[in-house]
Amino acid sequence: MVKSFDEAAFSASKNQIIGPVESKFGYHVIFVRDTRLDSNSEKEVLASHILIQTELLPSTLSNIRKEATLFSYDAQDNGFDKAVQEHTKKIETHVRFDN
Repeated sequence: MVKSFDEAAFSASKNQIIGPVESKFGYHVIFVRDTRLDSNSEKEVLASHILIQTELLPSTLSNIRKEATLFSYDAQDNGFDKAVQEHTKKIETHVRFDN
């Protein structure tokens, strides 16, 4: 299971409906049908879900590419921090993790 789905399903109780939960596949509405402890006292979950997939239109992808290209040119010409300010973007840092 993907992390967001896994976290939501395992934090729920039996007969609980959770969602929408976003994952790289789309949005899930999860129904936890049953829970139990296995022989090692670890929680097991029996869940059903509905997946709603989202898709970007070609025009949206084109606009994203255009904006990224313009940002790239401004960053090369004026520096990254100035380009962030001019394009009203926010810098976020993510820690890489491997499964």
